[in-house]
This record gives sequence, C-alpha cells and structure tokens, in this order.
Amino acid sequence: MPKTPAPPCTVQIPVWLSVEKGKVVATPDPVHIRAGQNEEVMWRSAEGVVDIKFKRGYSPFRRLDFHIPEGCGLTSGLPEVPKIRTGRKKGTRSNPQYRFDYGVVIKSRRGRFETDPGLVVDC
Repeated sequence: MPKTPAPPCTVQIPVWLSVEKGKVVATPDPVHIRAGQNEEVMWRSAEGVVDIKFKRGYSPFRRLDFHIPEGCGLTSGLPEVPKIRTGRKKGTRSNPQYRFDYGVVIKSRRGRFETDPGLVVDC
C-alpha cells in the first residue's frame, strides 16, 4: 500500500504584543512571513484581551478578525495565495511582496490601548 506523504509542517512566526507608554507595541513591526514556506503568524500578549482586525477589508488569511482571550496566543493560519494579491504590492518582480495593515486593540484592567502594525507576505 503506498504511503500518503505527511502534510508539511507550519512554522509559527511570533509577534509579541505589549503595552508600553500607553500604546500597543507589536514586535516585530512589520512581521514578515513567506507564503511558500508554510509560515503563519502567532500573536501573543501577556496583558488583556486582544482584538485584531485587518484594514480596508483585506487579509491574506481566511479571516479579517481575530480575538485572543487574556493570557493566550492565536495563530493566523496559512496565507491563501488569491488573498495575498489583495495587499499593496512591493518588492521586485522576482521577489514580490504584499503589505497588509491591521489594527490591534488590547483591553486590560489598565484601559484600552491601540496600534496599527503591518504584515508583509513574501510570495
């Protein structure tokens, strides 16, 4: 009986969300992932509930919105090639890249904090 190949492993690229001086800081910003290398984003925060929403209705993922309960992390899932091309194109012809902007809101006991980091997908 022929063996079924194992599915490719996903690689989680971490983004740490923290509140510093009254504002959310995303590290790294922008985060870079490679579509052809099975990379996905892993957002984490040590403080509060996190809501993430991609801007202008464009996301390289299946969803536009992500909700992260306090003390948890969440992965984006793999980018979908047709959706990647909805981002703002940058890079070169031989190394195309697409940029997406997203909003982050952290709601904690200290208050509500926001920022608008970026995501770059290499194709």
